[in-house]
Amino acid sequence: MHTSIKALLLGAGAVAALGLGLVGGSGSAKAANEVYSGLISGDLSISESTAQPGLSDKARIERELSAMVFIQGPGVNDDGSINREGSALGSGFVIDNKRCIVVTNNHVTAGLAYVTVTYRVGIRPDGSAIHNTTYGTLIGHPTEENDMAVVKLDNCEGTSWAPIGNSNALEAGDVVTAIGNPFGLHETVTHGVVSNPRQHREGTGEGGTAWPYIQTDAPINPGNSGGPLFNSDGEVIGINSEIFSKSGGSVGLGFARPAVLLKLYLNNLAQHGHMAKPRIGIEVAPLTATEASIIGVDKAMKDAGFGDGMVSKGFTGVSVHNVVPGTPGAAAGLKKGDIILGLGGHAQYDMYSLIRAVDQVIPGAPTKLTFLRDGQVHTVLVALQDTWTAPEPRPGAEAYEGLMGWKLEIDPTKFGTDLPVITDIKRLSPAFKVGGLTKAEVHEAEEKRMMTPAGPATLIVSGHQETAIDAVLAEGLERLNLADVPAAERISALEAYIAKAHAEGRKVMVSIHVRVKSEAKLGENSLPAEIKDKILKGLAAGQDVDSQFYVEIKPKAFAN
Repeated sequence: MHTSIKALLLGAGAVAALGLGLVGGSGSAKAANEVYSGLISGDLSISESTAQPGLSDKARIERELSAMVFIQGPGVNDDGSINREGSALGSGFVIDNKRCIVVTNNHVTAGLAYVTVTYRVGIRPDGSAIHNTTYGTLIGHPTEENDMAVVKLDNCEGTSWAPIGNSNALEAGDVVTAIGNPFGLHETVTHGVVSNPRQHREGTGEGGTAWPYIQTDAPINPGNSGGPLFNSDGEVIGINSEIFSKSGGSVGLGFARPAVLLKLYLNNLAQHGHMAKPRIGIEVAPLTATEASIIGVDKAMKDAGFGDGMVSKGFTGVSVHNVVPGTPGAAAGLKKGDIILGLGGHAQYDMYSLIRAVDQVIPGAPTKLTFLRDGQVHTVLVALQDTWTAPEPRPGAEAYEGLMGWKLEIDPTKFGTDLPVITDIKRLSPAFKVGGLTKAEVHEAEEKRMMTPAGPATLIVSGHQETAIDAVLAEGLERLNLADVPAAERISALEAYIAKAHAEGRKVMVSIHVRVKSEAKLGENSLPAEIKDKILKGLAAGQDVDSQFYVEIKPKAFAN
């Protein structure tokens, strides 16, 4: 009788109150803040929005370009080390340009050792774009099932923000714009129409089958993932996530995660820090209209207060195939053969509808469940369980999570000093970019797969451990001499000092102590010319040379 069975042991993902008012239409900053309380800034300006009323098509596209970002970064090997031979790339978009909040796909950021983000900040007289590059930190936990992640940037000055529209209002033929970085081609704009606003795709995971995609013919290619799909009002109505292609390129079959699902995720993230997985503890199977008519679903729907002629409107209910002992469904007294009519006071027309309704229930909160048994309608209160568990951390990744992007160690036996010694620097980090390096120089180093670029004061001695930090000084702050700090606390004290200076926007100067015992080792150090000259003179005189100099650390983003 039943063509398929769907488990409701784990819902597809997000948590939000049923009937919650969501942002759409006006692009109001006030509305956005009310919905995503605690996540979105309260002082967003509609004049900086991609959906500002009265914009021409050209001006709106320019605003949309300034809200999108290019995301990349290296992966992590199984042993926790950084995979420097390749990097992921994708797209994203700014939903808050005050707190610098960016939305993207989970599969864009998953497995990255760190996240770097490039965004547009202006236009040169010749029409070319000016970009900034900064670093991003994941907020809360991404949702693998629904392929979404939120990143907070260190800086986003000059960007616009994109309000999230109402994807439920989409119709086939609506005009849409996709913006992204296909194959690494920055800020590619494509137009198309909505081919199907609610396309179910089997075999794409639990969340993918419950929540339909927006299908579009706007060209989408690898690298578009995580980028925005805009409606004609400048609102984001989807996150470009997948394509169907036998060649690897666009054939006009692109798929975006709907904005309504993104809103659920953002609400859940703001409230709980992760997407809950509400659990009823039942398995369900669909009913056909004929089966529903024989069972008497129409009368039951009317008796339950959902209205007349519901079967003719597609509301056939869902049959319970199995109830798992010890779950909320069992506690509510559900049995095999019961017909679920409604959840949370809303009629449910099939198993996909029911799964989406489960996703929107706050776990632990009493929720009305209406079902039909032996011709009688019953309503009970059920408190769904949250079965979400935190993922295991990536092994070894913590070694690369310092504020400055350097790895510091203290080992007097190994290094001959009890000061913090720099043993590694991750590429594109603030420590990596000392000496006023431009983005072009950093990109050149990236292309050559170099750990450190040529240039002054790069802070690291290749393969040798003679570079140590002995002090740090910031404008308006008392100098921190690490020799005055207990050895066990020196690394944490250094990181805390720089974090404070960074948060207060103060320039930081780090005192580097270099001990050079031979000219050969000097050649492996990228040091300021005057320091090299001093050391060479000492070496010529037969001396081991200790030298100390300051370098400026720039925790902020850097521009072209």
